[in-house]
Amino acid sequence: MIESVREFTVMVRKGEIETLQKSVSKGLGLRLFVGKQLGFSYTSDLAPESRDETVRRTVELARITEAKPWQGLPDFGPQPLASLDLYDPEIAAMPDEKKVATARVAELTVGGNKSG
Repeated sequence: MIESVREFTVMVRKGEIETLQKSVSKGLGLRLFVGKQLGFSYTSDLAPESRDETVRRTVELARITEAKPWQGLPDFGPQPLASLDLYDPEIAAMPDEKKVATARVAELTVGGNKSG
């Protein structure tokens, strides 16, 4: 698994920004089987040497874990993936100021924003 994540979180209370977080992360997770033994490793360093070390470490971990009968690859080939339509690229492209404004509107409409 390779991931590249951009996260933007804004929490608004009484029309004011209470929490604002913005982050970018990336990483590589490797899960592999040696027979019925499972190894898993993760790294956020995507340099070639680090990727090589992650593979080596994952193989070592798999070799020392206890074999489980349910671990391993399935007995059937690749299957089509269902499209869950979970990602909206328009939100990712939205300027941060608009995201904050949207959070303020959401607080008023969903939260009821009752004063006093």
